[in-house]
Amino acid sequence: MSIEMNQATTESAQTDTDIDGTPPAREPDNTETPEPQSKREARYRLQLRETEAERDTLAGRIETMQRAEVERLAADVIAKPDALWASDTTLADLLDDDGLVDRDKVTAAAYAAKDTLGLELGAAERKKRGPVVPREGTGTGHSSHNAWKDAFSK
Repeated sequence: MSIEMNQATTESAQTDTDIDGTPPAREPDNTETPEPQSKREARYRLQLRETEAERDTLAGRIETMQRAEVERLAADVIAKPDALWASDTTLADLLDDDGLVDRDKVTAAAYAAKDTLGLELGAAERKKRGPVVPREGTGTGHSSHNAWKDAFSK
């Protein structure tokens, strides 16, 4: 029995130390301790909020650019293109199926706003009409009275 104990003691001593007396190196665990579920969920919620905020910022920029494009196109028809929004026109009414500004819809809305609100024509429409002399042709008739002729006849 003593021989068996000596062998068991020797075997346990060999497993606790190497030949040179140092303890054997343990293999590192490749398994990381998992992050607690509540921390992981909190991290995902934070990422979601940041992504939503970025999405909202970008959507606002796109809407601003679309409005600027609508006003640029409406300026050809009406003198004050920002008045287009006062005629109950929404941006969604002026976009095509792909979300791009539709030139034809903007032109139609600008003419409707011009008629509804009594707006002046835009630069492009004034060019089509040609030069205009204010009050030209508004006379009621010709007068036989000529001031120059009367000045020299006396």
